[in-house]
Amino acid sequence: MPEPTIQFCFENQEAASNAFETLDELGYRPERIGDGRTVKVYVNRADLTSALEIAQAFGGELCGQDDRSVATWDDAYNMQDSIIYDGFVPDNEYQP
Repeated sequence: MPEPTIQFCFENQEAASNAFETLDELGYRPERIGDGRTVKVYVNRADLTSALEIAQAFGGELCGQDDRSVATWDDAYNMQDSIIYDGFVPDNEYQP
């Protein structure tokens, strides 16, 4: 089964190149795609967070993922057990 991937889009080729080089030096398997401003990274749940941090440090934004990476997100962040609140309840109105 192929490894899951995530893709980061950068404002310019220089930023993408810097992120690519850093990811490559740290043992990730990055790949430049398209016009050179997009970097695809093969990930597993052990290295997902740092790959995100590295890409963001160079101005990258998440711009694509395959179906397998959704499961990787779920595994890495326990998303299936998460509760996402959509509002704020003041302390004086909270009743456990």
